[in-house]
Amino acid sequence: MCRQGHHAHAYPLCGIRRRRAKPITLWVERMSQTVEREWHDAGDARVSEQRVVEHGAAPEVAATPPTPPLRHVILRHLPYFLVVAQEQHFHRAATILNVTQSALSRRIQALEAELGVVLFNRGQRGVTLTEAGRIFYEESKPILSEFERAVGRVRAVVRGEEGRLRIAINEGAVRSPAVSTALRDYRRLLPRVKLDIMPMLTSEQLDGLRNQSIDLGILYDLAGIDLPEAQFAHHLIEEEPMVLALPNDHPLATRDLKIEDLANEPLTWPSRDRGRYLHDAMIAAFQASGLSPIMSMEVLTAETTVNLAAAGLGMGFVGQRQHVPPTVALKPVLGFDVALKLQLVWQRNNRLPSLRPLLELLGAA
Repeated sequence: MCRQGHHAHAYPLCGIRRRRAKPITLWVERMSQTVEREWHDAGDARVSEQRVVEHGAAPEVAATPPTPPLRHVILRHLPYFLVVAQEQHFHRAATILNVTQSALSRRIQALEAELGVVLFNRGQRGVTLTEAGRIFYEESKPILSEFERAVGRVRAVVRGEEGRLRIAINEGAVRSPAVSTALRDYRRLLPRVKLDIMPMLTSEQLDGLRNQSIDLGILYDLAGIDLPEAQFAHHLIEEEPMVLALPNDHPLATRDLKIEDLANEPLTWPSRDRGRYLHDAMIAAFQASGLSPIMSMEVLTAETTVNLAAAGLGMGFVGQRQHVPPTVALKPVLGFDVALKLQLVWQRNNRLPSLRPLLELLGAA
């Protein structure tokens, strides 16, 4: 057993035995199992190759497992050496490691034999490190702290407190207060999770979700797309009504508008290649009023529509939160009931722990 006082300071894993002994015990078990499994697997493979061939073939002599490489032997015995070196007593070290003193002594002897040096001066009252043992101890100590750090990081990843989350987002979605607030809160709550935020079109996001190159899509224009419910989950974040962006010196900018007022006005229109549902839903809104829109130009982004309006070269529909310069007016149009639907999409079988907190912040879990 470890005594309070001198040993409690000399050996940080002592003190409260039940609580502090766990890291070194975990180290010993996992390191030994990993190393032994590596070199025994090689031996098993050789034995399997030399089994008796069926249907009368002559049996071959079974091979013995290969001798483990030096680095494997050292790694198997290193944790035991560290505890003995810290305790300077075989009995106390054996108690901490939950092995017999004789078994521990054999391990240390095997390590000394492989290294070709004496690591300890043995005495009646305990052991002390030789000069070679002292150097080996000082060089080996960081391995345990690195192991404990690695275990801590792995457990943090499992809890969703560390790792990486790959998010694809439509560029216009950053205007959403719900999205921007959730991302800021996520970074504040989980600063060790790296957020990889990538701008992508809706079609690109869906491809990324299918091939698992992204974990979450934040996108518009999901309606009309066939998403297998068994594979994908989705959640509506919000709907942003569309309004007309036009030059602020245009005659229509000073009055309340109805969709009929646009019957003879050339309009910029979102490209169907970039958003099939939105393109068609806007046409359907005009047709519901017995009109056919005059599409002067198809554009790829809402920013292009705004820039054309600012230059006095056209007008078109954008989200009501779209940023516009002072020379552009945003006007709601009665009878044009089309909204941008912002949604989350993710794979149902994605069990990444860092994903759920963001879904919760966005109301999807």
